[in-house]
Amino acid sequence: GSTGTVTIRWNANTEPDLQGYRVYVGTRSGARTQSFDVGNVTSTRLTLPLGSTYFFVVTAYDRSGNESSPSGE
Repeated sequence: GSTGTVTIRWNANTEPDLQGYRVYVGTRSGARTQSFDVGNVTSTRLTLPLGSTYFFVVTAYDRSGNESSPSGE
């Protein structure tokens, strides 16, 4: 199938022990079927199959592995 790209951007987390971010993707609201560890950046570009509506959330995680609450979709 065909694919397309989407760029997702978010505001930086200001915690001093920030390690990076995870982007979660699903095709239904509240359903996170894929996750991408994108490192310590504030935007990423994902390639996804065409033909679906996608929902995204971002979380931050620290050096101890603690993960923040998810962003809004």
